[in-house]
Amino acid sequence: MRLIRPFIAACLLGCTLSASAQSLSDSVAQIYRQYFLLNAQNQILQDSLRRLQLAMGKVDANISGLNTDLSQSLQQVNRLTRNDLLSQESRLRNKREKIVATARFVRTAINSFDAIEAALAQSDYLNDVSQLNSPTNEDLGFSLNEEIVTLLDETIIKKNPRFNDRNPEKFRMMVRSIIENPITTTLTSSIPALSSIRAVVDLVSSVSVREQNVTVDDFSAFQQSLNKYIQHYEALAQASYDFNSNLDKLKVKTDALRTVLYNFTLERVQTLSPEAVPKDQTYVLADLVSTYYADHLVGGEVDRIIRGYQDAKGSIDYQKALNDSRLNYPLYAVSQAQFIQQELESITNEYISNYQLYHQRLRQILDRSKPLSHEVGKVDKKRQDLDAKLDRLISTFQRNVKVREVLRALQEIPTY
Repeated sequence: MRLIRPFIAACLLGCTLSASAQSLSDSVAQIYRQYFLLNAQNQILQDSLRRLQLAMGKVDANISGLNTDLSQSLQQVNRLTRNDLLSQESRLRNKREKIVATARFVRTAINSFDAIEAALAQSDYLNDVSQLNSPTNEDLGFSLNEEIVTLLDETIIKKNPRFNDRNPEKFRMMVRSIIENPITTTLTSSIPALSSIRAVVDLVSSVSVREQNVTVDDFSAFQQSLNKYIQHYEALAQASYDFNSNLDKLKVKTDALRTVLYNFTLERVQTLSPEAVPKDQTYVLADLVSTYYADHLVGGEVDRIIRGYQDAKGSIDYQKALNDSRLNYPLYAVSQAQFIQQELESITNEYISNYQLYHQRLRQILDRSKPLSHEVGKVDKKRQDLDAKLDRLISTFQRNVKVREVLRALQEIPTY
């Protein structure tokens, strides 16, 4: 701006000396147009300069932050290099801690496996649910046994004293016996009520053929009356089937992961004590650990190996100790331990999720059973009892499996 104004003044003076008044007027207008154009361009340049300065300020701040982070990282790397990687003593100490910490990890993992297998084997919650499948159970306000006998009286026997060769009571007793002691099959073993219903229908069908007072419509009405119970018990059967199928998959997955842990442990044992485990002998995992890989035994064995490189003055030849193949700890061993921990946590979560899904389906089945019940309050009470038992089951399972303890044991294994 300061340079432009003197320029305008000089131009005006030149025009006054060299041109007429009309020419002077035209020249002044032209100069002012040039002035405003230059002024606008100058403003644009100033705005661009300010934006550039702001951007450069942010870049400088980012570069400064990166330099700080890089400086801190370099300091950490330098400390790590000086204190742990270049020091033979530190490297040997680190190896010892890896080996012993891995033994502790294996011990906690085995405890978790044992807890999972115990949970897969039995459950108070499942025992309670299984009672709902009994044809004599009255937890939901009805007994299939009594309901079927009542339906028989209403649709088939119909107070006929001549029914079943003048012995209707004997027929009732036979029906009760079939219901209370059903001959189950592979498909209905988990839901004996379904087997009872089918057996009773077969019996009624054969008896109805020779009973003149029992019509086809009577038999059809009896069958139709049973449909609501069949649907109820089939829903229980399908839920139980899906639940048990998922549990079986978890058992297979648990067995497979236990094999992985066994091989992982065996490799660590054979590295530390090559001649300890006979080639032709197979151990149960718990026995293998208690005999060769308990953490206190491992620590003692590592110390014994290190003492073998100690001279009379107590100095240790760290380089030779580091090169001892018995103290080898491959990089992939930590990755294997991480895999075991992650799969163990996955099995734990799947176990809990399977129960929660099963419980959700049971709640729906119980709600739909209310029209069958003569005491609807019993259905609500049963649901509350199952809710409480499931909460107790899950909390007990989590407390026994101790996934967090396994994770902590994994994190104690040095990773460098």
